[in-house]
Amino acid sequence: MVVAGVAVALAVVAAAFVGRDGSSTTTTSTAAVTTVPPVDPGAAAPSGFYAVVDPSLTPFAADLAQPLSRSGVFRIWAAGGPEGVWIAVEGTARKSLPHLFPDGRRRTVDGFELITPTDQPTRTLVEISNDSWSASITAHLVDDATLVRFVDGLIFGRGDLLDGARVLRDLGLTDVAHYRRATEAMVGEANATVSYLTADGKVVVLRMAPGAELLEHSAVLSYFTDGLVEVDIVGRVSGRLADTGESVFMWSADGELFTLTGPLPVADLEQISRHVAAMTNAQWAALTDL
Repeated sequence: MVVAGVAVALAVVAAAFVGRDGSSTTTTSTAAVTTVPPVDPGAAAPSGFYAVVDPSLTPFAADLAQPLSRSGVFRIWAAGGPEGVWIAVEGTARKSLPHLFPDGRRRTVDGFELITPTDQPTRTLVEISNDSWSASITAHLVDDATLVRFVDGLIFGRGDLLDGARVLRDLGLTDVAHYRRATEAMVGEANATVSYLTADGKVVVLRMAPGAELLEHSAVLSYFTDGLVEVDIVGRVSGRLADTGESVFMWSADGELFTLTGPLPVADLEQISRHVAAMTNAQWAALTDL
C-alpha cells in the first residue's frame, strides 16, 4: 500500500467522471499537498470501484459488501402497482428481535402488533419471529384482519415464503419481485458502499452495483418511496424513502447502477452524482483504510 490516507489519495485525481448519458470525461483537480508516487505499477490501474470526488464531502468509510446469505428471501406481491394493493415480506432463517420504532398508530390484533406510520396512513407494518426464522412485513391498502390472516399463515422454508392462508389469491395479488434481500431488490447487489459527511454533519451514502439494471430496481424502489420520478430522458430517478424520509437518487452508467441516499434535497444529490469518479487501486486502497 503506497498512499498514506484518503486526503493524499484524493489530492491529485485524474478521474473518469460518469456522465448522465453514460459518457465519460477526464478531469484533473489539484490540492496543495504532497503525494507519494506509486512504486507498484498496479497502483494506477483502475480498481473497478467508484467514489465521490468533491471537496465539500469528507469520506469516512468505504466497505466491500458481504455476500448475501442464501437463507434470506424478499418478495412483493401486488395488484395495481405501488399505488394499489400490495404486500412485501423480507424473511431470514434466523431469530431476530423486533426493531420497528416508527411514530404511528399501534394496535394488537389476534396477538400481532400492527403499526401504521403517522406519515404513511395507507401502510401497515408488522414483524414476526420464532426460534427458527423471522420476517418483516409491509402491507399497503390491506385491512388489519386480512393482514393478520396472511401473517398467521405465512410459512418460511427452503429459502422461500408460502402463503398458507391463501390471502394473496383472495386479494388477486401476483408476484412482482423475488430477491434475497430488500436492499438488493431496491438498489441492486452492491459490491461496495462509500459514506461521506457533509459540512454540517449529514451522512451521504454511495452504493454501486455492477451489472444491475436501472429499470428493474427502480421499479421495486417505487414501492418504498413517496413519489419516485424520472429526472430526465436518460432514466435517472429520484424520490424520498418512505421509511427514513431521506432522498434517493439513482442512475446507471459504465455498466454500474449507482445510488445516492442522504437527508439532503434531491437537487443536492443530483449535483453530487456529477462528481462520482472511477478510482485507481491506490485511491480505493486509501478509502478502505479509513
